[in-house]
Amino acid sequence: AAIAAANDLFLPVKTAGQTNFGLWTEDCDADIDTLKTVKSAKDVFFPQSETLYKVRREEGKLQIQGESPRQTPFVVFGIRGCDVKGIEVLDKVFLSDPVDGYYAARRQMGTLVSLACGRPETSCFCNVFGVDCAEPAGDVVTWLVNDTLYWEPKTEKGKDLTAQVESLLAA
Repeated sequence: AAIAAANDLFLPVKTAGQTNFGLWTEDCDADIDTLKTVKSAKDVFFPQSETLYKVRREEGKLQIQGESPRQTPFVVFGIRGCDVKGIEVLDKVFLSDPVDGYYAARRQMGTLVSLACGRPETSCFCNVFGVDCAEPAGDVVTWLVNDTLYWEPKTEKGKDLTAQVESLLAA
């Protein structure tokens, strides 16, 4: 709730027996225990639909007006190291010339809070892609040990988010 007070918060949510990344609400069934969601957290960066431009006909001519990318800050909480690696690959594609402005805006507005894997499955790709599942990348890295969530900011975005929830953290 503290994160969602200032940001849209996406995290693994269980709905109809399946866990996928979804927008947090007070009555959602958050599920950070599931190792692999049905769909990747990368979907947060590629919405199902998005208005890129509007076209109007005025006096027999078409007028095209581009839409600005959404400028709402958001947090992806509980993203696994393999999905963070996937986003790094997408960054190489969509942030290289020519830069995709919509993707760049979402990356700029998004903060990644990764969750280390305590028990990776043998079918996971972490070893293949050089991902340390116990020390994943992210703006903030978290580890869940028993009932305690350990939190370490790694970037400026991570430090800003940490400042937002500082009152909830213990040394």
